[in-house]
Amino acid sequence: MKKGDYVRIATITNFAYISTVVLTLASGVALFTASNAERAERQAIAHSRVSDTLVDELERDAYALTDLARVAVVRRQPEQIDAWRQQLDADIKLEFRLVQLRDRDATTDEILILRDGLKVLRELEDEQRQAIEAVELGKANEAIEIVFGQQYEDQLGQAEYRFAHFRSLSDQRTDSVIAEATQLSQRLRTLSEVMVGLTALLFLFVLGFIIKHRILRPVLP
Repeated sequence: MKKGDYVRIATITNFAYISTVVLTLASGVALFTASNAERAERQAIAHSRVSDTLVDELERDAYALTDLARVAVVRRQPEQIDAWRQQLDADIKLEFRLVQLRDRDATTDEILILRDGLKVLRELEDEQRQAIEAVELGKANEAIEIVFGQQYEDQLGQAEYRFAHFRSLSDQRTDSVIAEATQLSQRLRTLSEVMVGLTALLFLFVLGFIIKHRILRPVLP
């Protein structure tokens, strides 16, 4: 084999080695990025589930609190009033948890609609306090008018609408994040597979070149 052939083989081998390292690193980066995209997808799903669960629980508790307030107003017994106060404390804590959970990636519309929903709930709670205070002052008719009136019913419906709207907006954003993360992950994994294939082809090419020039050809003295 001529000296030039040795030089050419060494050059091609070095080039193949460098190319293999570059392709391997690029493939690893692509896989790592794809993994991050999948992690973002899982986090979006988990956050959406927790948020929806809290909103559903808060909405159920709002109706439960209304029922307790109405029972307390009608029966005017201390145990019913105490039960309402306990439920009120639990609702306030749940509202605080929901505010704390609010996603930093939430849209302006989500934040505003959630804020409006919580505001309506607090207005309902204030009206319930007024009704309970009226009962304690012996003004049963006034208390009944507060929690059974049309204005109270309208506010209860507004709260339900706002929380339903919030869930809808949150689900739409989550679906969009999941779709984008899935597409990105698929593209990056495809890119990684292509790089792995190119690395294999490069290895086979170099191996074939070496076999052809150093094994199949007779070695000259």
